[in-house]
Amino acid sequence: MFNPVLSLELLSLKKVAVLMHSDPDIRDLEKGFVIEEKWAAVVKKKVSTLDLPPIIKKRIPPLLKDIRNVVDRWEMDHITILGRCSWENDIECVWNDDLTINGLKTAKIFIQNENHSLVKRFLMACVYWLEEETKDLWKKLPENVKANCSSIHVSYPKYRWEIAVKDWVELSECGVADWRQHSFSHPLTWYCHDSIIIQGNLLRQLSPQDQLSVFKGMMKGSIEMHTKIFCLSIMNAEQLKEVMKNEPLPKSYIISRHDKTHFLASFRKRISSYFA
Repeated sequence: MFNPVLSLELLSLKKVAVLMHSDPDIRDLEKGFVIEEKWAAVVKKKVSTLDLPPIIKKRIPPLLKDIRNVVDRWEMDHITILGRCSWENDIECVWNDDLTINGLKTAKIFIQNENHSLVKRFLMACVYWLEEETKDLWKKLPENVKANCSSIHVSYPKYRWEIAVKDWVELSECGVADWRQHSFSHPLTWYCHDSIIIQGNLLRQLSPQDQLSVFKGMMKGSIEMHTKIFCLSIMNAEQLKEVMKNEPLPKSYIISRHDKTHFLASFRKRISSYFA
């Protein structure tokens, strides 16, 4: 039975954990290789200063570890674009209630932050399919950087985002007013099979049927589990039903993920009917 008091308590705990994670002492420890014992000692000291009941305090370090793991995963997802920038500089993350990072909002904050490299901000704008930001940053890029971007030759890309950047460079050079009028080198659904691009604005611009096609593809094979979880969390009821017809999820998976990620909280009643 759903308990709103427990849910409110958990939501409050998550917010406390997110605030604690932004503490400079904790953030500094997480740049690069993390010494677990040192991290645990600092966290314990910080938690001890909180004016909270002991039983509540005990629940905060595990949540902080979950947050750290999520940040690490975000950084690894973006390392091919940002390099060590994501480790060496503080990236301001926007958090969802289920302790996952809101990729699109986080990307927008990164792009708006002038302390970050202009080139990296441009790359992020391209990959997250943000038209106005891409056009604005393209105008600000030095001519030699524009020339380097224009001369990029991708014969067999390991990452689809590289092709996306190349296409956005061509679009920017041509001065196309609306990206929807541009002839991209691949179908738009193809780009969304990239674990970063799918978090951006492009997926939201696709028709429900094209979105469903993307979701079906992303639920197969060796796609990273956190990407599959992201897809599940943004599907509507009909899309979820169609995906599970072709790629049924084990009931044990649904149960085991519930307490840790909480991404199923808003879907619990909907999903349970499919397993009845």
